[in-house]
Amino acid sequence: MPPLNIAVIGAGSWGTTFAVRMARPAPGGRRVTLYEHFPQVARDIAKRRENRLFLPKVVLPRDLAVSNDLAACVGDADVVFNAVPTQFVRGVYRSLCRGDSEMTWNGKILVNLSKGIEVKTGKIISQLFRELFPKLLPSQYAALSGPSHAEEVIRDIPTAVVVAGEKRTAAQIQKMVADKHFRLYTNDDVTGVELAGALKNCIALASGICVGLGFGDKTLAAIMTRGLAEISRLGVAMGARPETFMGLAGLGDLVVTCSSPHSRNRRFGELLAQGQSPKSICRKYRFVAEGVATSKAAVRMATKAGVEIPIIGEVYNIIYRSKSVRRSVESLLARPIRPERA
Repeated sequence: MPPLNIAVIGAGSWGTTFAVRMARPAPGGRRVTLYEHFPQVARDIAKRRENRLFLPKVVLPRDLAVSNDLAACVGDADVVFNAVPTQFVRGVYRSLCRGDSEMTWNGKILVNLSKGIEVKTGKIISQLFRELFPKLLPSQYAALSGPSHAEEVIRDIPTAVVVAGEKRTAAQIQKMVADKHFRLYTNDDVTGVELAGALKNCIALASGICVGLGFGDKTLAAIMTRGLAEISRLGVAMGARPETFMGLAGLGDLVVTCSSPHSRNRRFGELLAQGQSPKSICRKYRFVAEGVATSKAAVRMATKAGVEIPIIGEVYNIIYRSKSVRRSVESLLARPIRPERA
């Protein structure tokens, strides 16, 4: 039986980490290619065997190929893992929509690793890929999410995540990816898993703001708890199952993203609380905080669905309406008191 061909599209910190893990020896063998969008960066990674921009000081396995040819990466792969930040997915994959795009995905599985909502359309990533590739079957798609910071996963610090998709597909990815340090559970609620992964980044921004203001652990606990309520309300309104948000993709990822110093979204919130503007943060730092764009998409989604998301709403007000951090905190604390589950 020939080795499995795997492509990881997107050479950020998470994509590179995932490619390194998948390039480790496995029963039956597999060939792994990491796709980097910019040719010069791809050449640098391949030459130095290191991703100096996003995963410095980690030596890439000798057998991990690096490519700038998207069509070849996807065309040769049996399984494609998408690690492209959400707002760039359409632009990266658009070239594959030209011509006979149906053949590109014939017999392949596409697994999404990214977490976000496309601002322009309000679509989660599964919906976006279905638009780009209408003949991509539900059985060919899965989403992997959960508490999985690249900085810790690359060091084999144990964690558990979830892969969502049709039963057979999820089980196939579970068997392919899981090992003694990286435990996978399966789920069939793709919408819930993707929304949980996207929306928790907005709550992490709020948590970072609380940290930057010097608030204590009890404030973070309150933000996470009420943030989970917002995520669940909006997720259920969009067709997800409520129990998904109490699992690894929901509660698990929310806790780690709100509390970890590795969290880019939490760090972005801290910088906002220190008085830096969103534009200056984006110019100064290389990291992508998915919650920034997702907050705009989430507010639009919630408004259309008639769902209240006050914490995410204030994050949006700070980033896009120049509302002061202090005034946003005051607005949240001044909300009418109510039953917890109302």
